[in-house]
Amino acid sequence: TVDLEAVLTGVEAPAPRPAARASRPAPRAAPPVAPPAPAQPLVPGALTLEALTEAWAGIVAQAKDRSPLLATVIEHLQPVGLTGNRLTVTPDTTALHMAEGAKRQLGAIEELIATAVGHRLQMSVVDPGAAPAQPERPKRLSEKDLKAEKLREFRAKDPTLDAAADALDLEIVD
Repeated sequence: TVDLEAVLTGVEAPAPRPAARASRPAPRAAPPVAPPAPAQPLVPGALTLEALTEAWAGIVAQAKDRSPLLATVIEHLQPVGLTGNRLTVTPDTTALHMAEGAKRQLGAIEELIATAVGHRLQMSVVDPGAAPAQPERPKRLSEKDLKAEKLREFRAKDPTLDAAADALDLEIVD
């Protein structure tokens, strides 16, 4: 123990009495703290844009526990595209200034969303008018095109089969 008055005035404090020390109870050790239970993902099934949109309010609530400022940024974002593990978000039209904050905090937002939904997503922030990147639709193949594609695949697998297909003018039949 230290006598603050003695320290401030510069006078050397007397040594504590042994009896005073013995009368004090020994400090108790704090009980061990159990680790927090792992949080259940907010999107229990397949991760779709619709499921993520429905869970967005829960993501904002979890963000408030971590950082109120981060929660405000996330609250003004809207998921607009989900392709594989790539999430595209856009700020509300009433809060366009949040886009810059979201871009600066992208890593923290991605980490929070990964914790909330149970999947690691790469995020990109786009302007509200910009359409999310859509995957290119596959081209429709005719039966002839499909057979030619299969033959190209077989030829690429084996050089002997490629030579035989050239020499014998082979084609694929059903």
